[in-house]
This record gives sequence, structure tokens and C-alpha cells, in this order.
Amino acid sequence: MPDAAAAPVPEYDAWVRFMRSRRGRWTVDPIHDGENGRRLLCFCPSLADETRGVFVEVEADGTVRAGTYEDAFPHIGDALFRGRWERDFGSQREALRVVAERLGVPFLLGLIGAV
Repeated sequence: MPDAAAAPVPEYDAWVRFMRSRRGRWTVDPIHDGENGRRLLCFCPSLADETRGVFVEVEADGTVRAGTYEDAFPHIGDALFRGRWERDFGSQREALRVVAERLGVPFLLGLIGAV
């Protein structure tokens, strides 16, 4: 009889596949999606290593924090975030406008889930 502890965990495997599929692409964290007053967390895993990358976090109050992350394994919720830049834009709407303007089309496509 196989050991239950050795059996693959479908949720874990699904997160690993998802993170690998997002290499080099801006992605919205499905939990922190900016809806209903929540913060928005967008991340872009490195092409070489999906456990590392860059992130942008937009709070409901308009504060933006950006930086790098590492150790996002099996998913972004396990990452160690290092903020490198922070600014208050006064509202989430204005913060998103400025971030989208600066990061351009790849970010916008990731934000709407088009890639």
C-alpha cells in the first residue's frame, strides 16, 4: 500500500505549474486582486527562476510599494518581499493609473489576465 505522505498534493502541484507558467509575465495574485477594497498584488517571476522576481503592491489607500521577492515556492504567498520603492498617490485609482503608465502594456495585459 502506498504511503499517504508520499502522494502528490494536487493543490501544491497546481501552484508549482502556475508559477512556472508565469515566468516573465505580470500576474495578479488571485487572493490580493484589488477587488472590494483589498490591496492589489502584481508580480512578475524571473525567466530563470519562478521563485524570484519583482512585485508591485497597491493598497486601497493609494500607497504603492515595489521591489523584489524570493522564495515564492510553491506560490507567491510564501515569498519574502523586499520593498525598494514606496509612494502615496492618495487613491487606489490614481496609483493604478500611474503604475500602469510607467510599467506599460505588459503590465496592463497581466492586470486584465490577457497573457
